[in-house]
Amino acid sequence: MDEDALFTAICDFRGGTYISQIAAKDIERAVRAWADRIEQSKDIPDASTEIANDARFHLDQLDIQPTAISGFANVWCISGLADGDQVLVNFVQTAR
Repeated sequence: MDEDALFTAICDFRGGTYISQIAAKDIERAVRAWADRIEQSKDIPDASTEIANDARFHLDQLDIQPTAISGFANVWCISGLADGDQVLVNFVQTAR
């Protein structure tokens, strides 16, 4: 991929759904850019930093890549815990 792709992130946490878009070269970079963005913007009330750190920890320390969703093109998910609550984030590579 020469040009940055556009990824839509859909995060479910504590009954809320938080949607954002990120430009990145690939899904791993999209997850990192999304984590940086939510931490800086505090888009997810009370847990932006914890969710961002968990996403980075999975990528960097555990070497866990986003999971491709079987049967779908350009759709991945990551999940984890923040403040003891489940976080699920779906990433969809989006046409511009």
